Amino acid sequence: MSPDSTDTQYTIISRKWLTWMTIYIVVLAGFGLWCIWDGAHILPARGRDDAAYKEYQYLQAAAKASKLSSASVADPVVEFDRLLPRRDELRRVASSDTTAAMESARLDWLEALSLVGDLKPEKATTADAAARLADLKTRWETASPPKPLNPFDIPLQWIMLAICAVALIGVLYVLLTNIRMRYAYVASRKALTIPGGRTITPADLQDVDKRKWHKFRCSLVLKPDGTSIELDLLRFEPLEAWVLEMEREAFPDRAEKDEDEEGTAATATA
Repeated sequence: MSPDSTDTQYTIISRKWLTWMTIYIVVLAGFGLWCIWDGAHILPARGRDDAAYKEYQYLQAAAKASKLSSASVADPVVEFDRLLPRRDELRRVASSDTTAAMESARLDWLEALSLVGDLKPEKATTADAAARLADLKTRWETASPPKPLNPFDIPLQWIMLAICAVALIGVLYVLLTNIRMRYAYVASRKALTIPGGRTITPADLQDVDKRKWHKFRCSLVLKPDGTSIELDLLRFEPLEAWVLEMEREAFPDRAEKDEDEEGTAATATA
């Protein structure tokens, strides 16, 4: 900007707008951190508790089927892929077939492990299944079963984190862009220089469109072709006062009308 007067004034960022932007940043950052904590710690912990409970149910079913000694799963990925298509069949006959009941419980356990990324041989094998069953029995006889994870619970946290990150980057971009932006005003000429270097005087105004004034926006309609330049009156101070000064200079009849309306309103209030 290069106004040619010595009485040049410059806009500053509105404190109110900065406050709102700070609130957005804090909320988005806070929600993003919560998504990280929830997706990396809280939900996996709950999922592992659920897997331990389902392992307890599986070992109970294996003991009932007299197959506790072979309850370990050496290749849980292959076993999970084998059992998954048979889920409905296994559940249908589980009440009358102890082997089917064991395999149905095994599928539920392996699925719970898969939801937390623990479908690995070291997580699905044990050297002493009887001792493992005794440990789990001690734990779950006095504890309530955890709420099972939904397959979308953990992925959803990372999706929401990505959305928060994009929104936060957008807010920061807007903030930094506007902090670097300034309007200049030469009071003696009532000349407004907008970002980009164009200077507008009252003589250039065809109209001041104030239809969005309640939203802290207005448009300067310029001669001769009606080019419209939109201004954000909330972000930049004292841009609103400058626009009103330019309007009064360009359209004195409006100024008189506004003063008459203000006087009428004041009399009615009194």
